[in-house]
Amino acid sequence: MPHPRRMALDKVQDFMTPNPVTIKKDAKIQDALGLMRKESVRHLPVVDHDQKLVGLVTDRDIKCASAFERADHMTVNDLMISKPYCVESVVSLRNVALYMAENRFGCALVTRDGELIGIFTTEDGLRALGEMLQESEHETAA
Repeated sequence: MPHPRRMALDKVQDFMTPNPVTIKKDAKIQDALGLMRKESVRHLPVVDHDQKLVGLVTDRDIKCASAFERADHMTVNDLMISKPYCVESVVSLRNVALYMAENRFGCALVTRDGELIGIFTTEDGLRALGEMLQESEHETAA
């Protein structure tokens, strides 16, 4: 097992995906779904015209909304989560992962001084876990 002290020192910024793909809040939901497919992502931070973070939209939100008759007229603003889970880049990885698991969140938006700098997804969490387990195996073998 990784040294407990090391795990406590890991920050979410060490495992996040930097510079996430974003979408404007007035974009059509079909455009958001197309962008997600093109970029192979399931979460899009939503920004306003000044590039300020205003929300989050997920592929699940879009797929559910697509079933509605008026889906062609809907925008990201109509579907987005207006208060997504955001954390500062220096928050411990352990705290973020546990909070995401407890609340069944698929991602955390990572900020520095209020500016979006990354996204931490469940896939990033699994990668972090794999790296820590690999480190542990090397320590055990030594």
